[in-house]
Amino acid sequence: TVPGAYIVLQAEFEHSQQCLFALGELGKPPEAVANEAADALFAALASSGALDAHSASQLLLPLSFAAGDSHLSSSRISEQMLLAAELTELFLGTTIDIDGRPGEPGQLLVRGRGAPHSELPADAAGAAPHLAHPRGSHRSPPLYL
Repeated sequence: TVPGAYIVLQAEFEHSQQCLFALGELGKPPEAVANEAADALFAALASSGALDAHSASQLLLPLSFAAGDSHLSSSRISEQMLLAAELTELFLGTTIDIDGRPGEPGQLLVRGRGAPHSELPADAAGAAPHLAHPRGSHRSPPLYL
């Protein structure tokens, strides 16, 4: 097969979806690429996970900003998921518990801290500064974190 070839399989369910793929490489027959993707999909369908590993990893950050606990199940715990959880905890102070071993299905618990609140300064008219620049300035609005 030609390097850069790939196949993507997407399974859609009532409340979630799983997307699995396989990449081709020089010397790998197209049938092997297709079989690799199909095997990954069948393994995901046989697991109790509602999300694929990539989708579950991508949800860790936004769920950290939700108030309260979020429970997820993944068809596979990945090294990327473990790293994403560790970095999210480090930078945001969120607690993320992952019950499962890499390569196997698992459960995730994200204890969200809620969205951060910042006090935006307002001018005398009560408008945010980027809406009421003095002398009609057209500068980019300031970024408040």
